[in-house]
Amino acid sequence: MWIIRILRSLKWHFKIWSLFRVRKDQENVIIMLATPTHGNLGDQAIVYAEHQFLAKKIPNKKIIEIPNNYYVSYRHIVKKFVHNDDVIIIDGGGNLGTLWKHEDDKITSIIETFSENKIIVFPQTCFYDGTKEGQLRKEKNRIAYQKASDLTVMLRDRASFDLFQSIFPFVNVVFVPDIVLSLSPAVQQKKRDGIMMCFRQDKEKNVSEISLQKIKDIFKEKKCREFTTIVNHDVGYNTRISELEEKWSELAGAELLICDRLHAMVFALITKTPCICFDNVSKKVSGTYEWIKDVPYICIVNTVDEIEDAIEKLVDMNNYEWNFQYPLEKLYGVEWDSKQ
Repeated sequence: MWIIRILRSLKWHFKIWSLFRVRKDQENVIIMLATPTHGNLGDQAIVYAEHQFLAKKIPNKKIIEIPNNYYVSYRHIVKKFVHNDDVIIIDGGGNLGTLWKHEDDKITSIIETFSENKIIVFPQTCFYDGTKEGQLRKEKNRIAYQKASDLTVMLRDRASFDLFQSIFPFVNVVFVPDIVLSLSPAVQQKKRDGIMMCFRQDKEKNVSEISLQKIKDIFKEKKCREFTTIVNHDVGYNTRISELEEKWSELAGAELLICDRLHAMVFALITKTPCICFDNVSKKVSGTYEWIKDVPYICIVNTVDEIEDAIEKLVDMNNYEWNFQYPLEKLYGVEWDSKQ
């Protein structure tokens, strides 16, 4: 049994070494740590957008991506290859606080493990519930964040920014939109046909089954089909772009998207697809919508009764132009190099 453990450790040691072999001696690098390999294409789009931004902002800096399964299983091996002057990147999402506890724990673990490094957390949603467990999590995270020598956390909606700043006033924070909003993929326009619907079925769900049926009834004369930002297989560095392009192409064939998922709304924006969206439990949809509320083909509603009025506002839905400009100056203002 001990021989098997040794061989397994050696295998992972070689896998992780192979990712770091692009490093030159003493040269500091950018390390995107614990990136997702699951089939949530919203999360995959976040990592893709981060790669795109970093390549433009610091083109001469090597970027090393360490998948989540590598980090979770063999973080002690990963740590051996990380220098103190490397910059650690934690990908964005809706993961700070009590909603997705295992993801929040992972972020805290990274900050504690690499407390001597410069750490940058890309745009996140922060949500703590009012329970005793939520209060304990705040205290645990406060202790971990205070240990970090150089921590910057980006928040993607005003409520998250205000909440995080009030709980952790000692952390450098930046208010900036979800990074996927910075993408402008070249999606081939096609004839749009029918209505697509994309609704959550997890703990962030905020639209009842009764409301979903009412929505279907409104569009019963239209061709309606499901759109999902989730695929039932792992997605990694080599397949990420093709998976995203396929999903964007699919959405570009819809007359209208109705959704309650943040990145379904964002995908509608970047594919110029008219969209009516509902909020989710953590309010991250409405928080992100505030950044794009002037885009004429995206609107948010609170109840099913508002849908028909929203449709009237989305006049000539196939001929809108995307006019949203991502405020890159907010990201350019961040110090991206490590302390020397």
